[in-house]
Amino acid sequence: MANRKISIWLHVKTEKGWRYCRPVYGKNNKLKPWQAWIGGKEVHVPGAKHCLYYTDPISRKRVWNTVLGSQPIHAIRAAEYKQPYLNAHAVGLPIKDEARTYIGFHEALAPYLEEYKLSHPC
Repeated sequence: MANRKISIWLHVKTEKGWRYCRPVYGKNNKLKPWQAWIGGKEVHVPGAKHCLYYTDPISRKRVWNTVLGSQPIHAIRAAEYKQPYLNAHAVGLPIKDEARTYIGFHEALAPYLEEYKLSHPC
């Protein structure tokens, strides 16, 4: 069975350079903002970036994705979004290519203008 676990990490600049560190969880099991375990100590790192770590089910490579947004909730939501994709692939469901999941402005404008012309006669 494929690895379906996604973990949240912090990308932190230390004296030795950039490295991935585990985030600190509070008593309520929530991520503490900009807190990381470095050298066995809880350290405040204001410039840290949240990252997702998982194994890609198709290429079997380790993937580190930087999360857009600076709050811990952005990393949690990104992990929740990616988890069903990994679960579906593990049970053998076909996965739609996620390369193009948005509609561009020029693609949405033409149908709108056509509808506008039909509903507003000159």
